[in-house]
Amino acid sequence: MHTLIQYIRNNAMFVLLLLSFLCFALFFGSYMFISKEEEAITPEPKPPIQNEGGAKITTLEANFTQDETVHLSWSIDKANLELVSVQLYCEGRRLEGEMKDLSSYALPQSIYQFPSGNCIFTLKVMFGDGTELSKDVTVSINSVTNIQMTKEQKGEDLLLKLSYSYDPNHPIGVPRIKLMMDNNYPFELHHESTTRTKNGNLENGVTTYRIATKKVADGTYHIRVRWIFDGVNISKDFDVTLTK
Repeated sequence: MHTLIQYIRNNAMFVLLLLSFLCFALFFGSYMFISKEEEAITPEPKPPIQNEGGAKITTLEANFTQDETVHLSWSIDKANLELVSVQLYCEGRRLEGEMKDLSSYALPQSIYQFPSGNCIFTLKVMFGDGTELSKDVTVSINSVTNIQMTKEQKGEDLLLKLSYSYDPNHPIGVPRIKLMMDNNYPFELHHESTTRTKNGNLENGVTTYRIATKKVADGTYHIRVRWIFDGVNISKDFDVTLTK
């Protein structure tokens, strides 16, 4: 024992270094053991919960009506997700503002001036988890707009004058006319003229028909006049009164 003490006194520096090394080795070994134990018992992260079926745009429908307006309607299955944004586009151009509280929208042709022919409308939807969806619908925009009729009594006959506008990239023929009455009175129809003038990006047309009355008895007649644009599936009705 005396010899050990004497040895430690004579080699104090060496003994101190040895003790330091042993303490470090013990500490490091304990740390590695604990870390491996913790790694072994750490649970695997759970995958995010998936909504069965997922969110989707259920329907998107559109049509161009007689009042020259595009009507769009849609429905969205949110699948328990937060609906953040709903936006509407036409041919890549965004229309109006945020529509997440709507399920339908009307777009008058007189305001939006959609190009004639087939137009693609797109509904874009964004959810709170970052999911983005879009759906397209194609609408056939009629190529004849601003359809108006005036009438003029010409002796015993009646002149009907129809004015209209159309896209010159989609030319149209001369509209025809049909008289719709309760009885088949022997009125005669004659095409008087059709004129066309350029107006910016549109072309204006004016077509005049004469309703001749020489074969009908004197009196007052109530007539529904239907103007028909063949080839573009467009017609428009007007009511007139004719007195002979």
